[in-house]
Amino acid sequence: MAYYEICNETWATTVKGTFASYVARDDQWVGYVDVSNLERLLRMVLYKHKASCIGIWDVSLDDFRGVCGDPFPFTKKISAWKEKSIKFRRRASENNQ
Repeated sequence: MAYYEICNETWATTVKGTFASYVARDDQWVGYVDVSNLERLLRMVLYKHKASCIGIWDVSLDDFRGVCGDPFPFTKKISAWKEKSIKFRRRASENNQ
């Protein structure tokens, strides 16, 4: 399921986690990542684990129509963090010289 298929549905249970969240109703359970989860994941991957590359599995799973808010929230968040990471690495490199 895409995020935009989850965000506007009525769910009996919604649990926001640190790195992932889930919703449930009747016999359905769906785990997902929202933008706040993504923010924490990006921070961990880029700074703690010093990843130099992040990929998007399938951009069509992003909220491209803006059903849940602004369009492409995940793609925009990853792009913004990529820029932060480049600046962070540049500063770290300059400080080590």
